[in-house]
Amino acid sequence: IGFIGSMYLMGWSAGCLFIPRLGDVYGRRKPFLICSALSVLVYLGLLLSKNIDLTMALYLLLGLSTPGKVNIGYVYLLELVPTAWQTYVGTVLLIGDGSTMIFLSLYLRYISKDWFWF
Repeated sequence: IGFIGSMYLMGWSAGCLFIPRLGDVYGRRKPFLICSALSVLVYLGLLLSKNIDLTMALYLLLGLSTPGKVNIGYVYLLELVPTAWQTYVGTVLLIGDGSTMIFLSLYLRYISKDWFWF
């Protein structure tokens, strides 16, 4: 079970070797969209998976798609924002991303006990 997280990090590490370069060579939009679509399919597979080996393979694929969403997506977003707003937009994005687990924990503690779909 502990190896699931390791598979995700191995996929992320392997993806960092070549996926950000694809954003430089082919433009940021295509690799970002492909990685986002792949991650949606992987999330769907994870929801339906009942096999630990399949789950580990899907986490590896999820890790492979992460640099496309995180690294390329962040740079792509900042390229689409006017220069005067880039600092503000980047800050709000990273604060929102970093505080997601805090808000999720508070939601599950005080509002709803239905954690299954998370």
